[in-house]
Amino acid sequence: MTTNVQSTSPHGTGYRLRKGVRLGLNYLLLILLAIFFLFPTVFMLVSSIKSNETQVLVDMTNLYAFVPRGEISLQNYADVFDAMPFGRFMFNSIFIVGAMVILGLFVNSLIAYALAR
Repeated sequence: MTTNVQSTSPHGTGYRLRKGVRLGLNYLLLILLAIFFLFPTVFMLVSSIKSNETQVLVDMTNLYAFVPRGEISLQNYADVFDAMPFGRFMFNSIFIVGAMVILGLFVNSLIAYALAR
């Protein structure tokens, strides 16, 4: 004796297939957009570790701009930290962000109290 088991879903398998395809295409689009928006960051990081300036200019004409090749070093970062007062810049950033957070909490608390009453 065979029993005919029906799906508990009101939609058939065609609906589930379309939904799965649509979800897959959405994820594919999101992945492509993520790769597109990561290109400038990857280019900046790879270019920053190349020690030869002419190598960076030559590599810009093709996809080698996104590949760390040739002379690679972290000397560019050392030069920046020697040339600029990084500690002072970091203190300024932390001070400004901290002041904005504290002032925002204070002002928004006053507004919330006024709206609650």
